[in-house]
Amino acid sequence: MKHRYYIALCTLFLFFVYGLVSAEITPQTLIIVDSNGDGGDTTPGNGVCKTAANTCTLRAAIQEANATATIDQIAFNSNMTIVLTAGALPLISADDLAITALGGVNINGNDQANIFTIGGGRNTIAGLNLYNTATNTGALIHVNATAQDSQIFGNRLGTATDGATCSSCNGGYIGVSIGGAGAVRTYIYNNLIRCHAFAGINLQSNSAFIGLTPASAAAGNVIQDNQDAISANTISSVTIRQR
Repeated sequence: MKHRYYIALCTLFLFFVYGLVSAEITPQTLIIVDSNGDGGDTTPGNGVCKTAANTCTLRAAIQEANATATIDQIAFNSNMTIVLTAGALPLISADDLAITALGGVNINGNDQANIFTIGGGRNTIAGLNLYNTATNTGALIHVNATAQDSQIFGNRLGTATDGATCSSCNGGYIGVSIGGAGAVRTYIYNNLIRCHAFAGINLQSNSAFIGLTPASAAAGNVIQDNQDAISANTISSVTIRQR
């Protein structure tokens, strides 16, 4: 009887340990950023966003998403201000990734050339407040030549949460830059884009929709206090729809 009881206890213990290990390595479809730090992910590709400080930063979340095909959303556990002390965020090479907030997340570029660079397909950046990149190069969001069907909406580009009057071109050089003819179907809508030394939007792509959703609904941007609202280099197919 004692022998059977011991085996039963051991079996329960093994199930318990297996459950803990499985929970640790099970890939996430949603990553929650819980820290305003800027440390990197310790083990990209294991499905767990974790820095050396045992936190999940935005940088670590993007690294993990790039290396884990099952991750499709990055969100935040609270309002926060993130200062990029370790350089621009990693290129978003993943497909079908949405980085979303509800307007209370500020990302200070700390004079880097870019904050976000989109390189994958069907990626979304929404509900963020981005500001303070370099004033002579780069963009708050750069969509590179390999990106397709990107959506950029509901962001404040050039100001923080309160949207107050900017000072000294706090938005940086460009708000959204779409670089290269390979970038197709970039949708930019419902954003506040202001305070950029060169342009609110810079287009070098043959396929951009400004003020339109993928469903072709009108959803205009507010573009103001930039050197130029929209600038363009060698483009042939751009649709602009404002309020």
